[in-house]
Amino acid sequence: MGALEQHHALGTGYHWGRGQSSDAGKFHLSSLPVTYTGRYGEEWALLLRASILFPLAVSDELLSISPRAEYESVQSFDMLLAVDKHLVSLLSWKTDLGLGPHIHSTRMRSSRYVEWSTAGLGLGISVNTRRSLARQWKGLTPEIGLHSDFSYDFIDLSRGGKISGAVQAQFLISLGLLIGDEE
Repeated sequence: MGALEQHHALGTGYHWGRGQSSDAGKFHLSSLPVTYTGRYGEEWALLLRASILFPLAVSDELLSISPRAEYESVQSFDMLLAVDKHLVSLLSWKTDLGLGPHIHSTRMRSSRYVEWSTAGLGLGISVNTRRSLARQWKGLTPEIGLHSDFSYDFIDLSRGGKISGAVQAQFLISLGLLIGDEE
């Protein structure tokens, strides 16, 4: 057993969210994520997936908008911290499954419109598949990855109450590095 493995990757893809709260009603959010994924460990590991989101469309029961066109300030992020288990290696692809706390926040400010925000806390599951692109060189191995996360947020941090069914999904493709010994 060598040094602890570390996988670091950057990627992008699609982020989708749907939720409902007592004062904001139903809402949908579609975003372009820029994501860092880090996996620290071997068979069992700690997984961190942190995304900065660029909302493309937000809608509620009354209207649908393009946040970047309508609001002066848009901040959004999504994060999952999970205990991750290596499941299988098949045809040079390695697949892992993770489970842990999930947090999401979106805040949009405007001088013309009412401020819109949501912040949820819940539980997420992550399925990650990765493959080495080349042979190891000086302890580094380039990888390509496919990632998918699904989460359910049940606490509304922005309003101090419950969310009624906030579900989110994120699908990514990434390029990264394995630091440490290959299996």
